[in-house]
Amino acid sequence: MRSFQRVCDAVAFSHSQGVIHRDLKPGNILVTGRGVPKVIDFGVAKATSMELTERSFCTETGQLIGTPEYMSPEQADLGGTDIDTRSDVYALGVILYELLCEQLPYNVKQKALHEAIRVIQEDRPDRPSTITRVIRGDIETITLKAIEKQRDRRYDSAASFGRDIKRYLDS
Repeated sequence: MRSFQRVCDAVAFSHSQGVIHRDLKPGNILVTGRGVPKVIDFGVAKATSMELTERSFCTETGQLIGTPEYMSPEQADLGGTDIDTRSDVYALGVILYELLCEQLPYNVKQKALHEAIRVIQEDRPDRPSTITRVIRGDIETITLKAIEKQRDRRYDSAASFGRDIKRYLDS
């Protein structure tokens, strides 16, 4: 869990530099021999400032960018271009859910694209405590807040998500 909190810190740093990753998943997080996590593969990242965006590559409207299993509801909207740092917070929440429950909150891997998008945008995940009884209380609340469908109900930043993880670990 401490490594996960450090991943939140790394993502918060990239956000502070004006970069949204847009494809956070376990395969894009490496852990060094010293146990230091490194976020990699910024190939579909998006710059948050206009100055950076003008120098970034462009994607076409209607393209699905990222890995559906870790994708936020707003990122799954094919017409949506209104992605902000809370989309990365959502992906971090999915990763935490997977770490705690040993499964993803949604099974979209074998679904047609339109059905996967519907699941991501509409279905509610099982509460972690219904999967693993030891996952309840604060850690369950933290996890579910990170994967809220409505982004204004999620953590407003990876930094605040990481702070709650740290408080939980320190308690």
